[in-house]
Amino acid sequence: MEAGQVVLVYFLGNLVVKTITTPLLRRLGFRTVLIVNGVGVALSIAALGLLDARTGFAVVAVVAFAAGVTRSIEFTGINTLSFADIGPAGRASASTFFSMMQQISIALGVAAAAIVLQVAHGPAATPLTQGDFTLAFVLSGAVALAGALLMVRLRPDAGHEVTGHRPRTKLPTRT
Repeated sequence: MEAGQVVLVYFLGNLVVKTITTPLLRRLGFRTVLIVNGVGVALSIAALGLLDARTGFAVVAVVAFAAGVTRSIEFTGINTLSFADIGPAGRASASTFFSMMQQISIALGVAAAAIVLQVAHGPAATPLTQGDFTLAFVLSGAVALAGALLMVRLRPDAGHEVTGHRPRTKLPTRT
């Protein structure tokens, strides 16, 4: 019952943030949102690994809600940005390719997490421990952080065709 409540809170965060994601992208732009939110994704993944059986439900719920919020913003941002520069003629092929790549990425992510968990546990035939899962979640958070840092390479006006966001231009400085 408690596990179901945690999943419900996670998806509640995922759903609630949908109403502000588009205005957030319009105001701040894809680059800023994906960098800052990507750090939030990484921290929420790592925080999930710090939870244990003694953690109170309120703390678990806050972490699960934050993980749902950041995941939703990240998926919406990346999914939208991936089609921002695709013309109508190429959208069907791009959609098929993107869906395939997304499924491959998810499968590779699950496989990588399983490998990290096995490496953390070691070759012993003993049951997995909380420490094994903590290490796996922290390392998965580090991978997510690397992904967020890749977003620094985006142009400040990336996806402006979709959101209308135009970064403020800097005034020339006097020397």
